[in-house]
This record gives sequence, C-alpha cells and structure tokens, in this order.
Amino acid sequence: MRKQMLCKNCGFVGAPKKKAKGSFKVELSLLLLPVLIFIIYFIQYREEYGLSFEDFLILASCDPNIVPVLDGSFALFWTMALIYAIWRFMTKRPICPSCGAENCFLPVDSPIGRSLLQTIEKQVG
Repeated sequence: MRKQMLCKNCGFVGAPKKKAKGSFKVELSLLLLPVLIFIIYFIQYREEYGLSFEDFLILASCDPNIVPVLDGSFALFWTMALIYAIWRFMTKRPICPSCGAENCFLPVDSPIGRSLLQTIEKQVG
C-alpha cells in the first residue's frame, strides 16, 4: 500500500499520481516518421514505375539511395525515440490528482503534515 500524502496546495490526502515529462505525441512521431517517409516513396515509385510492394522492397534493399530513410535515418529516428522514451520514463514526477500541482506533497504522518492537516480540518470543519 502506498503511503498517504498531503497536497500543500489543495489539502488532498491520498496517493499522488505519476506524470511523465514530455509528450507521447512527440515520441510516436519519432517512431512513425521514417515509416511515413518510406510509404510516401513507395507510393511515388508505384505511380511512376508500376512497382508492386515486393518489387519496391527488393529494389530498396539493393540500392538504399532509392529510399533515403533506408540509409540510416530509420536507426537515427528510432534511436532518438528510444532515448526520448527512456528520458520520459525516468522523469516521472508526482502530481496531485485533485489540483494537478507538481511536487507539493508532504507525508501525512510527518510533523508538518499533521500540523497542516489539523489546520485544514479546522478551516473545513
């Protein structure tokens, strides 16, 4: 069971939520951008030369200059996405589920927490 915490901003008592810094949309974009570029090149070559997807893959694997994302950009974008995902995972921080404030918690059983909780209860009650 998680320790009961007290939010200094709104008086919420309970377990804080964890929120990662950054944006999931950025992470997803870093993963999907090379795939999107690959699809755009496939559509362009299909319309220009009438290639099937299998033929396009064979052509692209034989000559990586045909599709620029195969020259290392996939690895670059996915490495950046992996680094970004690790950074997001490592920078999770507690937020108050009630008011959304960051790093505002005190343990309920600490002297300051008990004093603040008594003050809040006197104001409310």
